[in-house]
Amino acid sequence: MTPTCANVEGAEAEFAILVGPRVQQSRGLGTRFAAMLHAAALQVMGFERIYATVIPQNIASRRMLEKLGYQVDRSPRAASFADADDDIAMSVDRVQFERAQDDLLKQLVITARAPSPE
Repeated sequence: MTPTCANVEGAEAEFAILVGPRVQQSRGLGTRFAAMLHAAALQVMGFERIYATVIPQNIASRRMLEKLGYQVDRSPRAASFADADDDIAMSVDRVQFERAQDDLLKQLVITARAPSPE
């Protein structure tokens, strides 16, 4: 699994994820891993909004983003992340994410790791 957080600007970032070979896809791994990353980004690191774009044919990725609380975002800011004119730009904020992932967030505990002594 390869998560990417790119185009970080202030309290916003772009998110992308690739779940390896086809045999590892469609098992909920990407959604679960992405949810944990979003929890850290939105609740711990203080991001206010995260953007993602998908090609129209990638129904599975769009479905995963919607499970995380993403909604289609037609703002110029969201469109700035698109690679092609027909890409679907989406975004999620902390409240949308928490609403969508309430059950997971009740189980998730994020702790800070103490810095190692030098």
